Amino acid sequence: MIDDAHMILEKIDDQVYIKIPTNMQGLAAIKQLESEGIHVTATAIYSEFQGYLAIAAGADYLAPYYNRMVNMNVDSDLVIKHLAAQIQRDQSNTKILAASFHTVQQINSSFIMGAQAVTMGPELLETALSSPAISAAVAGFKTDWEQLYEANTLDV
Repeated sequence: MIDDAHMILEKIDDQVYIKIPTNMQGLAAIKQLESEGIHVTATAIYSEFQGYLAIAAGADYLAPYYNRMVNMNVDSDLVIKHLAAQIQRDQSNTKILAASFHTVQQINSSFIMGAQAVTMGPELLETALSSPAISAAVAGFKTDWEQLYEANTLDV
């Protein structure tokens, strides 16, 4: 993992955040890479304990897998809430980058529970931003503009 991280940094960019799985070997790699000043995201987090260990190892980001935890009957919200509380107690600079979502509500819950960032597929972003209420509001803005300024319209 260490050699792969160095190769990625050399060939891509030295500011890339290296994804390291949160297992025994991964925790050692996180600690080593962080000691070298390399940015690390601790991935494949399914429990508070994994997250606590990644925080202690110095990970920049924790990536708890929200929907995968749901599928394992793990309370994803509680895991994220507990990780956020531990980060605050430790006054750590670690942040939570929640991942693996099936619904927009899961994304919202992650933020409510303390995640600072999320990663999602484009289909969820499209779902979140394609509400009929949004389309109606945009149409209303356009109508209001046209009533005030007639032919000087904006194409939205």
